[in-house]
Amino acid sequence: MLCPALLLLAALPAKPAGHCDSNPETAWCQAKTIFICARSGFMREAELERAIIQKPEFAKTGLVITRTQKDADLVLEVRRKPFTSQFTISVIDRRRQLLLGSDRSNSIGGHIEPKLANDFVRMLRANR
Repeated sequence: MLCPALLLLAALPAKPAGHCDSNPETAWCQAKTIFICARSGFMREAELERAIIQKPEFAKTGLVITRTQKDADLVLEVRRKPFTSQFTISVIDRRRQLLLGSDRSNSIGGHIEPKLANDFVRMLRANR
């Protein structure tokens, strides 16, 4: 004979598809695609994409870069503080709009894209 409590538990709906807890580590591990969004005219998304793809650590993660934001699991957003050489990168879980990580680099002494790529790969290594 089945226990009535077990029958009641079996009748409860399962978690909806796409349900995920709010733990940022879950988003890092489950992500498959990333979109790069430059909010500054002082750098080009294609240059950052190239700098990231050239990193062996990035290839090991299995992530791919997409050019369509709605297809991305993560968004890598780049901003430049006005009248400075400071750039900030933020990694955002696109579906839940959670900030997963952020870092800052300075463009003095060279191009900013390789520096931002290093920052991003460092975040990947720490969280994936």
